[in-house]
Amino acid sequence: MFDRVVAIISSVVGMEYQEITSDSNLLIDLGFSSLDVVDLALGLEEEFNIVIPDRDFNRFLVVKDIIGYLGERLASE
Repeated sequence: MFDRVVAIISSVVGMEYQEITSDSNLLIDLGFSSLDVVDLALGLEEEFNIVIPDRDFNRFLVVKDIIGYLGERLASE
């Protein structure tokens, strides 16, 4: 799952895959803008075939937050 999430993040912010770790902060380390968050949401929803409510994006501070969230969501479906 990490590889799939990082591939999406990499395409959104235009960073090399190897520069992104599970502890990378979306705002500070990766420079996410509000538009990047929308692109990330769309990419995650498409890749994992889920709908992520807007309120849940407040939980995503670092990459591992996204992975944990997806793990919970996919396990419950």
